[in-house]
Amino acid sequence: MDMNISHHKRGRPEDGSIRSIRRLAQNGLIKVVAAGLAFVSQIALVKILGSHPYGLYVYLVTYCSLIVAISKGGIDLVALREMAVAWSVGSSRDVMFIRFSAFRYIATVGVPLAVLIALIFQWTGLFSHGQNPPNLVWVCITSISLLLLAMSLACVKGLQRVNAAEAVDSIFKPITIIIIAWIIGSLSVASSENIAYLPFVSANIVSVLALQTLFELIRRERESNQKNDDIEVRGLFEFRQAFAFTLSGLITFAYFQLATLVVAAKLGTSDAAAFNMACNFVRIVIFVALIAAGQAQPLIAAHYRRKEFQSVRSTIYTCLMVSISSAVLGAIFLTIFGRMLLRSVSPDFVCAYSALIIMSAAHIFNSAILILSGALNMCGFQNNVLKAQILGLIPGAVAMALLVTPFGMTGVACSMLIALLANFIILARDSVKVFSVKGWK
Repeated sequence: MDMNISHHKRGRPEDGSIRSIRRLAQNGLIKVVAAGLAFVSQIALVKILGSHPYGLYVYLVTYCSLIVAISKGGIDLVALREMAVAWSVGSSRDVMFIRFSAFRYIATVGVPLAVLIALIFQWTGLFSHGQNPPNLVWVCITSISLLLLAMSLACVKGLQRVNAAEAVDSIFKPITIIIIAWIIGSLSVASSENIAYLPFVSANIVSVLALQTLFELIRRERESNQKNDDIEVRGLFEFRQAFAFTLSGLITFAYFQLATLVVAAKLGTSDAAAFNMACNFVRIVIFVALIAAGQAQPLIAAHYRRKEFQSVRSTIYTCLMVSISSAVLGAIFLTIFGRMLLRSVSPDFVCAYSALIIMSAAHIFNSAILILSGALNMCGFQNNVLKAQILGLIPGAVAMALLVTPFGMTGVACSMLIALLANFIILARDSVKVFSVKGWK
């Protein structure tokens, strides 16, 4: 990704917008293919394993995602931010220091903490919802693979190769899941619940190896032209920032993935499978916003550190316009074709259609939240993001408590809509204050 900054006195905001649009266009095809592969990989698991085992698979992945959200300590986001700045000034030495420090944290803190949390969940039965908790060995293996994958993705994105990282995570990984699931089906071993977890874990491990190889290739390609500029690597192990990122990640989990656990607790894993499939289709609404946020974060971090504030504003505005307009189109598409899409996967999943429509509307607000929260995080205003998430979660939690029992999946979806709307209102207000400061020129 080209990070060269134009030095023309005029036209800099326009140049920033053009570069942002070009990056979105280049990554558009990747995301379209990735979205299709994500659907295919999930559908393949349903067809091979059946609705109920797929629900158990969803349960394990969600269960482990909560463990990882706690144990990684936000180090992946901090490493991405600092590595983007180091790479933009050509400091290969600082890039390697950040990478080593981040993985050292994962090895010495993240992994032991993940295992400890898994043991606590296992012994207390927390989040088991009256079922047998997932196999402890598989929980530990899955959690560790997710930790390594999160850090590997952050490192490659920090080298401003967002497209490459997204291709591995969104295209290569789903293809690996499909291949392994097909092998399992061919060997007729899909009846084992433990085997249902193997495609996901194996794909994570293979993706980590691919990302680490890619990181080394990119770094060595540029090594001959590296500069020796020193930068201030800040915040990598500051407890205050790590706590803010971790709490933010947990709240994000509560907004979205916790709903799957609630559905499983109230309605069972089969309905949780249907709800999760609806969540997969809802990604259509936000997939452009995910592209824009991923592209914008390293750019905004570098522009902000160089005090190029007009470029920061220009990038945010462009990404917001593209993200919101595409989200509206995606919501309309799902309203028209959502029932047919759910039925095509399994007739058992049509029960999630009402929830699908409501979540589509909710994610229109989320498309803007992704851009604004990413920008604030990269500029060091993560506390503003945290405040918006907490204040948005409060009415959402109240709504879930009141609506989930009488309305089931629809009630859960309504609580998500209320939470995201409140989050958006607060975040938009704070973003206007931060990014419209008169001193920013």
